[in-house]
Amino acid sequence: MDDAVASDQQIIVVDDDPSVRDAIRTYLGEHGFAVRAVPSGMELDRALAAAPRTS
Repeated sequence: MDDAVASDQQIIVVDDDPSVRDAIRTYLGEHGFAVRAVPSGMELDRALAAAPRTS
């Protein structure tokens, strides 16, 4: 995998286990991704509704 990641790439991690969620967020963040983490599908819906559209 190429270590250079465009700054506009963002990932939202959804997991109800805080330790899993934090581990994934940390790993992806260390690889250049902008990462948000949420604990549920309901929170994912809120995060997506609040996110600006890029397309």
